[in-house]
Amino acid sequence: MVTLFGTVPHPIMIDILIALTSGVKGVVDVRSELLIESRQHPDSGDQVVEAETNDPMR
Repeated sequence: MVTLFGTVPHPIMIDILIALTSGVKGVVDVRSELLIESRQHPDSGDQVVEAETNDPMR
């Protein structure tokens, strides 16, 4: 489970983040493997993005 704290204004930011962390692998491929959930952090009110994968190689 990867949790990122900070403001995520738009889903494109998630794509950019995945593109940076995935290297050569396509964003669409990675997005299909990840379960991405965005919610507000209860204390700070910032958007929290949680991503988890079932791929054992990550």
